Amino acid sequence: MKRGYKVKVVDAARVGRLERLVTERLRGVQKFPVLVGPGDSRLEGVEAFTEEHLCELMPAEMGTVRAFTYLKVRGGDLERIRVFLLGFPEVRELHLLTGDWDIFVVLEFRGSAPNKRMVFDFITTRIRSIPEVLDTSTIVPEYSITKFPF
Repeated sequence: MKRGYKVKVVDAARVGRLERLVTERLRGVQKFPVLVGPGDSRLEGVEAFTEEHLCELMPAEMGTVRAFTYLKVRGGDLERIRVFLLGFPEVRELHLLTGDWDIFVVLEFRGSAPNKRMVFDFITTRIRSIPEVLDTSTIVPEYSITKFPF
């Protein structure tokens, strides 16, 4: 580097633990990386690394947890299942598919502290309680960027 700084580039998607850094409050951290966001905005130092500053810096909405769930359903009234699923406020999108999975659902959880446990509880108590649902597969991304408005 021109100014003599040593730079280590870390792929945040692989490390994928921004949430852990916030929740653990950087206990025992001796050296702190600089997080550079869009427009060269930066976070430096333990004091600056707060959830509020992260929400300002990162282009994703951190006040929500999104999940993507595939459903396998037994033959039946897909219209009834569609109406039932769309009745949940957590269901943002619903797509009927052909192939191994029958339905693809985009879920969104909001609240004072949304977390992955909310996704687990919703899938196990609400989605899997639908008699026609035979199987589910859920993905909860660590970090998302979307072009669509929330």
